[in-house]
Amino acid sequence: MADENAFAACRKRRPRSHDAMLEDVSDLTRARLNEATQAWVEYEYNRKIHSEIGEAPVARFLKGPEVTRPSPDSAALRLALKIGM
Repeated sequence: MADENAFAACRKRRPRSHDAMLEDVSDLTRARLNEATQAWVEYEYNRKIHSEIGEAPVARFLKGPEVTRPSPDSAALRLALKIGM
């Protein structure tokens, strides 16, 4: 029942191209819906020109300042996550 309510809410907001991508899926699960939505966002939405910003969201992100930081190496992670050993 909860899945049905979640799917109904998603269908109201989902773009038509997303519907076409899922129309032949007979056993649509939440996991499959999540996969399809992620693919749609990455390959379609983020690459099309956005009406408010005048460019594709991914292009806008790439033009912005670098805000990421490098991950620690695996030895540092092991040490940081060691609990009472």
